[in-house]
Amino acid sequence: GKSGFYKTRFGSIEFVHVPHSYEVIMANTTEPYDTIRLAKKLFAFEDLKRIDRNMYLIDYEELYDED
Repeated sequence: GKSGFYKTRFGSIEFVHVPHSYEVIMANTTEPYDTIRLAKKLFAFEDLKRIDRNMYLIDYEELYDED
C-alpha cells in the first residue's frame, strides 16, 4: 500500500510503505477480520527497525511473547 498520514478521533495514524513482494506479505500477515491484513509481530518489528521509526513504542516483552 501507499504511505499516508490520517487524523482520526483516536489520534493520528501514519502508514509508511515498505516494499515487499506479494509472497512475503502473505507469509507474514494474517487476516483475522476479513477486512485488513495485519502484520505478524516480528514482521512489523523488522519493518520499524528498517525505517528507524517509533522504536520507543516497542513493548519488547510483548514482542517476544508466544501469543
